Amino acid sequence: MYGAATNHLKERVANILRGTSAAGYSNLYVGLLHNDPTETGTAGVELNYTGYDRQPVTFTPPALSPGGVAIQNVAELLWLPPPTATQSVLFAGVYDAQNGGNMLWRVQLSVPLEIIAGMPPSLDTGDLILELTGHGSVWFKTQVLSMFRGQNVSGISPFASLHSGDPEAGGIELSGGGYERQPVTLSTPASQVGGHMQMSNETSIRFPRPTSPQGNLAYIGIHNAQSGGNLVYKIEWIPNIFIQRNYTPRFLAGRLRVNVD
Repeated sequence: MYGAATNHLKERVANILRGTSAAGYSNLYVGLLHNDPTETGTAGVELNYTGYDRQPVTFTPPALSPGGVAIQNVAELLWLPPPTATQSVLFAGVYDAQNGGNMLWRVQLSVPLEIIAGMPPSLDTGDLILELTGHGSVWFKTQVLSMFRGQNVSGISPFASLHSGDPEAGGIELSGGGYERQPVTLSTPASQVGGHMQMSNETSIRFPRPTSPQGNLAYIGIHNAQSGGNLVYKIEWIPNIFIQRNYTPRFLAGRLRVNVD
């Protein structure tokens, strides 16, 4: 059962790309909900009966998945039996507190969970799959999901880079002729139709004028260092551009869009 991050988590992740560090979660809990809590994480009605509590959850290390990088619950989750039957549960939420707090992720159950008097509700090992897809790098997705295992993530000072192809599939970073990665300042994240948070470059990004041809531009990358470091995000550039001598690569404010799903 896959799910999606809530706005609270997406905003935290987006702000990592704006230099704000994010503390990992030392304790996480799963709650059961009768209906969709939506991306806000607050719209659902949580199960409520005498003896009900959100259950502690531990997740596996991040691993490559069909759509990106994912984690899942390592053990069965078991709640106390309800004294009376009630409406079925359709969603589960991962929270940062046993009471109150913030929902971080919501998961729609593949089969509604019937709440029957005297029968303890449960979710099996691996029922909750938290998967990050989209254009973030494998390294960055792994960093984010490691927060669910208590790992802190340092804020990033982003730098734009130019690549001949997908930088995670053999695309080579352009070089020569005065090439150098350029700093990027990203705008405040804003929620978009479709549920993702979006940021863009606040100011124009100008690369040095090449003194010799640098090659074909097919992807723009965002790294956490001006040289070396780790790829954080990638943007396919269509149509491709051949960077000639004296052709200055320049991207006007708002042209590069970074989405956090």
